[in-house]
Amino acid sequence: MSRKIWYFDAEGERHVVELQWNWFTLSGKIIVDGKFTEGWSATLRSKDIRFDVSGKPAILRFIINPVSSNKQELYVDGILMKEPK
Repeated sequence: MSRKIWYFDAEGERHVVELQWNWFTLSGKIIVDGKFTEGWSATLRSKDIRFDVSGKPAILRFIINPVSSNKQELYVDGILMKEPK
């Protein structure tokens, strides 16, 4: 499993969004602040996965590029979160 973690503040609270996914099938799950939030299988996965972070709408977007590596972007309340380091 591959893993990517975003840390950010929203309305004075610290949040952690963790993405775990199988790089081959792209099945995976999202964990928000230590709680399972969303999961999908390879056949059900879409390019955008919608969920909430502390009542705010969030979208995890998979940018699939067959030539180079895939990329993931996290938007919370319409704002692109910085890439994790």
